[in-house]
Amino acid sequence: MLSLDEITIVLAGRTETGHWRETVHGRLEAIDEQIDRLARARACLVHYLDCPRTHPAEDCPVVHREVDTYLEA
Repeated sequence: MLSLDEITIVLAGRTETGHWRETVHGRLEAIDEQIDRLARARACLVHYLDCPRTHPAEDCPVVHREVDTYLEA
């Protein structure tokens, strides 16, 4: 969602803080990053449902690897 400042820039066109296209490009990058994070979270939750282990958070090497990767970032 655009912030009020971003909406102001987009509606005003060129301003002292930059061109509206730069604002839109920045927002698109943020959306793409959010989509990537959500896709990874979704994949993890799907794995939890499909994992044959009784306690995936404790026993599953796939979950442990994902957590380690997340913590390293």
